[in-house]
Amino acid sequence: MQRDDFTSAIRMLWAELRLGEPRIVDPRHVRLRIEGMGIDLFDSGTGLLVVEGVAGRLSTDPVEASRQVRRVLETNVGLLIDGDAGVYLKASPAGAQALVATSAYRLSTMRIDRLVKKIEDTLRLVEYYAPEFKGLEKSAPGSRVAMHPSAEPVVIFRP
Repeated sequence: MQRDDFTSAIRMLWAELRLGEPRIVDPRHVRLRIEGMGIDLFDSGTGLLVVEGVAGRLSTDPVEASRQVRRVLETNVGLLIDGDAGVYLKASPAGAQALVATSAYRLSTMRIDRLVKKIEDTLRLVEYYAPEFKGLEKSAPGSRVAMHPSAEPVVIFRP
């Protein structure tokens, strides 16, 4: 493993995305902004490039935070079926917890299409969970229908 594998992967990614030459300030961390969302790319030091994005912070209200965690637990396993990214709770030094979407790319692979897929999967989870932490009503993935706050819950049974 060469020390510059991370930098090489970043340069190849920027070229693939047609972003020009990357501005690498920290040789172990780069921030990529896509449609207003920040994605962090880290060199793990163990041959992995780690992709992370923050979906949001848990509520300071314990009841609401519990509901948010329950919602993540109910949905995350299903989302792992068709993507490489997962989520975890990360505590800040101040004690607040954030839901972080993450995936890992083996630098020795040097297949930028795989890295792009990992970034897409991470972004998908950030987009999916972000409304949960902004207090917005969520609809099913890919759906543009939002529930009216006064709408009664409806159960639909399908064969």
